[in-house]
This record gives sequence, C-alpha cells and structure tokens, in this order.
Amino acid sequence: MSKIENISIGFFGTSIFALKALSKLYENQVNIKFVVSQTPKPSGRGNRISDSPVGDFAKKKNLSLLCPNKLDEEFYNQISSYNIDFIVVVAYGKLLTRKILRLPKFFCLNIHASILPKWRGAAPIQRAILNSDKKTGVSIMILEENLDSGPVIMNKAICIEKNDNAGTLHEKLSVIGSELILKALEDIFNNKYSTKKQKESEATYAEKILKSETKIDWSENAQIINNKVRAFYPWPGAWTYLHKKNKKIRIKIVETEVINSPEALSKENLRAAEKNLIVKCNESYLKIKKLQPEGKKILNYSDFLNGLSNQNFFFK
Repeated sequence: MSKIENISIGFFGTSIFALKALSKLYENQVNIKFVVSQTPKPSGRGNRISDSPVGDFAKKKNLSLLCPNKLDEEFYNQISSYNIDFIVVVAYGKLLTRKILRLPKFFCLNIHASILPKWRGAAPIQRAILNSDKKTGVSIMILEENLDSGPVIMNKAICIEKNDNAGTLHEKLSVIGSELILKALEDIFNNKYSTKKQKESEATYAEKILKSETKIDWSENAQIINNKVRAFYPWPGAWTYLHKKNKKIRIKIVETEVINSPEALSKENLRAAEKNLIVKCNESYLKIKKLQPEGKKILNYSDFLNGLSNQNFFFK
C-alpha cells in the first residue's frame, strides 16, 4: 500500500478554512509542489497589505507560492511543468479553467462545506443556518467546469446545534474537511474509491451574502432574526441601530435566544424586558445576550444596560 507522502499535489486556497486543509496535508508529509492563493489585499486597521492565511503559511513553510491576478495562459505555463497527481482546491475564490482542471494525473478535488448537491456556491455555512437546517457537513468532490457540480467522492454530515453560529460551524467543518481530503487522496491513489453523481433536481445554491441582508428587521419573526445573528457571526455581523435621545448608534448583535414558551412570556417577564434586554418581534420575543457597539468591544447584555444608565432607547 502506497504512503501518503508519495502523493504530489498543487494546492489552491485562500481563507482560514483552506489553511486548515493545507496545514493537515503538510503535517502528513504530502508532497506539496506549489500553492496558489489570492493576491495580498489591504486588511485591518490602516489597510496594510497582507498575505492571505494560506499565502502566509506557504511562505513560512518555504512552499512555492503563486498569487496570480488571472488564471491565464501565462499562469498555466508556470504550473504545467509540475508533475502532480492531484490539485486540491479549498475556498480559493476563483473558478479553475478547463486546462488547469486537466493538469493533474488523477483529479482536481474540492472540499465543500455542505452535503452536495445542497448549498452549492459561495456561502453554504451561512445559508444552512439561515434556512434553519438541522444538518450540514463536508463533501469531497471532483471539480468540473460548472460550479460545485462534480461527482462526490465522499462526505460526512454533522448536526447543527441550536447554539452553533457560522464561526463554530466553520471550525468544525474545516477540521472534518482536512481529515476527509487525506482519506480521499489516499483512496483514489490506491484505486479504492467510488463516485456518486449529484442529482441536479436536488441542487440548491448558496448565494454570496449581501450587505443588505445583514441589517436586522425587527418586524420579522424572532427565529428568523436569531438565525441571521448566528449566520453572520463573526463576519460580517447582523446589525441594527440603537436610538437614544438624539443619537443613533450602529450595534452588532452577537448572540441571541428565542423566547417563545408561555412561561417566558408571562406579564412578570415582560415587565422585566428592559432589564433582560428582551425585544418583541413579529412572532415571539428575542433575548439579546451579547452585542457590540460600533468601534467597541463585545458586551454582555447586563454590562451594556449598565452603561446606558437607565436612559430610554429602542432598536430600529
């Protein structure tokens, strides 16, 4: 049986999700011939030009790093001289060309954070939470020219817990993905694999998150708002305006809890709504547990209320 270090790959990835897979491959001594990542971009305070998480890792480990502006003929010529068994693509941010897809001896493989064909596209984790899905997972698929449509090699599902947000699911799924890709590479290399064609009739698409989606509409149901808070944490954040006196302050809502039991909606509890930061929604109530005024640190609800010194306020 062949060893994993006999497998040579090219790696395309940009984000922290991709970094988890790259570091796992590196730790297990897979022969990483080259790494491709998005070009360095301004980030943080001062908009300092910074490498992507994947690019930074590649530099620190002295891996051959390429950051092309375009996946054009010039770029193809750069990587075509490498003799590789696979290309692994994880949250890279660009579609690979037909010529690049045909470059490896075996396949171009992708780690996708959903159980395909559900939630193809850019934001599968966020869309699963927004949709109140009970389960999500990771799929390892063979890349084709069409978006996330290729045959699936393997997948693994997990339950979405009621307190999960995009950040916690991102971490869980990145770990699963990094483990599955190792197994997929080895199984394919040893011809011990099968593929499953995706059913187009069951495909759904996880569109990119729009800024307009992130503002909270308090006339919506409490569960919808709670899903939005979870789906958009830690980035880009679900937000609202706090109105007090003549001021309007932008506030990120970080953690909430739906209150819909008859006991929780008793008159006594409703009278204590301000003290507990409970907001009436279209259906049920939402308890705000953590929030973040613009430019400040995250506060729990009691510290936030103490800072207001009994001033009248409302969210809108």
